[in-house]
Amino acid sequence: MFAIAEMLAKAGAGLLGDLINTGSDKAKEFIEQKTGVKLDSEPSEKDVKKLVEFEKQNKQLILDKMEAIFKDKQNAREMNIEIANSNGGWLLKNTGSMIALITILSVFTLFGMLLSGNLSIENPNVSLICGYAGGYVMAILSFYFGSSKTEADSKGITNGK
Repeated sequence: MFAIAEMLAKAGAGLLGDLINTGSDKAKEFIEQKTGVKLDSEPSEKDVKKLVEFEKQNKQLILDKMEAIFKDKQNAREMNIEIANSNGGWLLKNTGSMIALITILSVFTLFGMLLSGNLSIENPNVSLICGYAGGYVMAILSFYFGSSKTEADSKGITNGK
């Protein structure tokens, strides 16, 4: 998707490129629904012109969609902070973190098996699983250590202040 976003930026539709770069499936679905252009592969020259024209006519709509996507991500972080600051038990407060930790450890185990030669990356299924697993690890790490987390820490939100 990054290549498509870069192509749109060069064609004069940088705002749509930014929307695509949010990494949200909602953004992709929104663009495809509104323009009829499929973003699964590189768009044709005609499709790029269509996307540029759509951006010119709908800048505020695109900005509103970006804001909604960012608010959705922020709400997930705020929910996690509320759970951590709640009077709930240990299990309630730590379930999400335990799932994240188990996922990351599982992926590192998978990669360790690849490096030790127990699995062959030449197997297309293994390659596919590794790609998805790496994506999940990146999503988890960006949730816990992303810019919004750093911003929240600097404001003292996670300390219950």
